[in-house]
Amino acid sequence: MKKYLILIFAIVFMYGCYDSDNISSEVGENKLDPKPSSDPLDQSIYEFFETSNSTISYQYDTLEYQWNFNRNYNIYVLQENREYLLNGVKYLNKVFGDAYSEDFKKKHFPPRIFLADSLNIGDNYSKILDMVSTSGNNHIAIGRIRENLSTADLTLYKADINATFWGGYLYNNDKLHIPDAFFDVCKDKYDANFKYAGAFPEFKGLARDEIDTKLAGFWGANPATTDDWYYMSPTESVDIYQYIFKITSTDIGIIQPILDTYPKMKEKYTILTEYIKKDFGIDLQEIGNNK
Repeated sequence: MKKYLILIFAIVFMYGCYDSDNISSEVGENKLDPKPSSDPLDQSIYEFFETSNSTISYQYDTLEYQWNFNRNYNIYVLQENREYLLNGVKYLNKVFGDAYSEDFKKKHFPPRIFLADSLNIGDNYSKILDMVSTSGNNHIAIGRIRENLSTADLTLYKADINATFWGGYLYNNDKLHIPDAFFDVCKDKYDANFKYAGAFPEFKGLARDEIDTKLAGFWGANPATTDDWYYMSPTESVDIYQYIFKITSTDIGIIQPILDTYPKMKEKYTILTEYIKKDFGIDLQEIGNNK
């Protein structure tokens, strides 16, 4: 009994020392969230966070690889030049953040965005060096944060980052529920060899450079598997990425003649853009039209 009385006394004493002012000052405060700063880079990261609830990170360590990157063969090379990093935040706003409303960003942007000098992704079978962007379960990573980009580079980077966001981060996290009708247009033709007549009889006997993938409803082949014989069609995820990449990098004046020429392309384009406009309030084509 004496032990219990001592324990109760100790708890009461500790509670009294930890006054209500201390408690109230810590409630709701996340010490990991960006804070206002006199440093231009950190202030720009804070301003991005305020409109998106998404934290831009430019320093990461072994724990980040373990909890965020998931694959130990992913290498995100640090960029330590603060001027380049500040330009990187500005460019991220220009090609990604400014395209979406504050409400959309706070609901759908990933918790973390990593800025890197380069993104090197690979395993025992393949290796992709210096990617523009990639995604994980709770983040997207942006590479090539270096010197100023040309207008042409910005257009391609904008498309890659937006396509990675929709076709990578949202789709792979089951937050993008594209209607089955989109995939039904190319049913049983995903991740198949364009040169195999069983899957694509329309291409029987054609050489790789004679195959028009748009006839089958695809913008192109899967870029990871395009040797002389295994000329593979996209997976569903790559198909989404390729459509969003083209839409967000290309003016409707260029896309429309393609859609008018290829009925399957038009059907998939219409299903995808109308679904995203209805469910998310986002006009993807407007992103492509705005240079």
